[in-house]
Amino acid sequence: MLKIKAIIVLMLHYCCISAQQEDNVWLFGTNSVNLSNYKGYAFGNSIMDFSNGEPRIYYDSLMTLDFVGTNASICNGRGKLIMYTNGMQVHNGSHQVIKGADTIAYGSFWELFNVKDYPKTGLNWLVGFNIVQGSIVLPWPGEDDAYAVFYHLGRIEFENSFFDSLMHTKILIDSNYQNSKILFKDSTIMTGKFIPGMIQACRHGNGRDWWLVNRSIDREFIYLYLFDPSGIHFHKEIRINVPVEDKGPDKLGQLYFSPDGSKMGLAESILWPFDSIYIELYEFDRIKGDLYPIMKESIKNNRVRGTLAFSPSSQYMYISNHFELFQYDVTAQDVKSTRQKTGEYDGYVFKYNEFDVGTSTTLGCMALGPDGRIYIVPESSNRFLHTIEQPDEEGLAAGLVQRKHMIPTSNHGAVPNFPHYRLGPVDGSIADTLGINNNAVARFRYESDTTDFRQVKFTDISYYRPETWHWDFGDGNTYEGKKPGTHQYESNGSYKVCLTVSNENGSHTSCKYIHLGVTSTNSNGDESNPVIVQTYPNPVQDAMVVTIHDYLPENANIKIYDITGREVLTQKVYFGWNHLNVAGLPPGVYLFRVTDTAREIGGGKFVKN
Repeated sequence: MLKIKAIIVLMLHYCCISAQQEDNVWLFGTNSVNLSNYKGYAFGNSIMDFSNGEPRIYYDSLMTLDFVGTNASICNGRGKLIMYTNGMQVHNGSHQVIKGADTIAYGSFWELFNVKDYPKTGLNWLVGFNIVQGSIVLPWPGEDDAYAVFYHLGRIEFENSFFDSLMHTKILIDSNYQNSKILFKDSTIMTGKFIPGMIQACRHGNGRDWWLVNRSIDREFIYLYLFDPSGIHFHKEIRINVPVEDKGPDKLGQLYFSPDGSKMGLAESILWPFDSIYIELYEFDRIKGDLYPIMKESIKNNRVRGTLAFSPSSQYMYISNHFELFQYDVTAQDVKSTRQKTGEYDGYVFKYNEFDVGTSTTLGCMALGPDGRIYIVPESSNRFLHTIEQPDEEGLAAGLVQRKHMIPTSNHGAVPNFPHYRLGPVDGSIADTLGINNNAVARFRYESDTTDFRQVKFTDISYYRPETWHWDFGDGNTYEGKKPGTHQYESNGSYKVCLTVSNENGSHTSCKYIHLGVTSTNSNGDESNPVIVQTYPNPVQDAMVVTIHDYLPENANIKIYDITGREVLTQKVYFGWNHLNVAGLPPGVYLFRVTDTAREIGGGKFVKN
């Protein structure tokens, strides 16, 4: 009996630590209500879902909460959306206001973003706070289905905004959202004078609890709090700078812990008198909850917010001043000396229609995705997301791709604020007392070369401290190591690719079928894994996105036909995301077919406005 109990406990621990998909759903969108039927402007909200590895992007008509800065959400461990907030309200995964959470952080600052009697609806429109990292949602340690929302309380005085309290709300979410409720709301954790935003968290060294952090308005102190089953407690203040009085606008920036929890970095604008982005990097002890300075640096900021992200392996830190992207190797002896430019804004201006003056698509706020890419959100209103494709590679090999994704609706600088959930305990440390182990989990992604579809690049995105990697490419070839790079297949076919990762706690294997120019069939000869072709938006104004997932085409094309059946446009398309310019087509209804070497793999219709 004792042996059976031990096995059950081990299985529960493995399940809990391996199903970390709390950041699988990302939300975007600025205007959930169409005020003027503005031509070319897609009102509403969009979802980016990483549940199947590669993100699926789609419009969601049920969402009514908008984001212009503050953007925090959480899924359960299996990736189902549980709740989200823009700093003013909290909605559940069914896009309904949670009872009692129709207002959080209420005060004069809240009313500033409450547009009363909004046209067309006659209701109040909660725009959302314009504060990046203005809130974060964490699972309540030791309690199933309980969550905490952390945020600042803002007030307006003499046309200036002040943030004097760090607060939290505890919410209980049931599986079908019907009995979700507020357990307490707007409970004050600490009073002081805080920088708006820069609320982040890191997993404690015991693998269960959390460290929460925020920053004083004068940059002198970092405040650390311990979040454990008994609640949130002030831990310590750490003096890191002499006070700096900034007579410019509110300090704007981002703060993140590295995915392995060993570093904390921040980048913020100090507009006056320095007109710079100020960068700080610290060693973080997630057992004791302490910070030790590594580097301080400043770069020209062009009077915009400082932004920051770490690579999946925690080796590199990326900093943007919106026009240039810099990389630092934070494992080096002299971190500052490793700075190199890995990309710069190409000057593209987005226009909703021919009458729009346009908005820039600069390199704004950043966030590390579950797929191992870093996503960059332009500061101004538009529909694009940039990516850093291989952030664990040095220099230009990191691969900045501008405007890789076009989302169906408008977004205005808002990037989701998540901690790094896939971080376990510090094994063997004094904090490792809960019986939780780092059971390595294998995950990977792949993409084909556009010049040779049989050249497939594999990227490891495994977590929970793997020590060894074994790749089986399904064609008789194998590779040992974390970075297999590009593998050359000799012929078309379906290949079962498996990655096995291991550490002292055991091994885990993940397999995917790679379909090169063919689709899999079952015993009846029917397609058992049909090609997924997705197009959006619909209706379309000037640009349409065509995505192909789970299939690597040999020579695919999309052909567009008018209502009479006449072919009006054709373009070659590849695995992943493809942008199609349809600006030259007259308004009307169109049909499309996607073929690969004369075989149809997708089709449908769309409306051109």
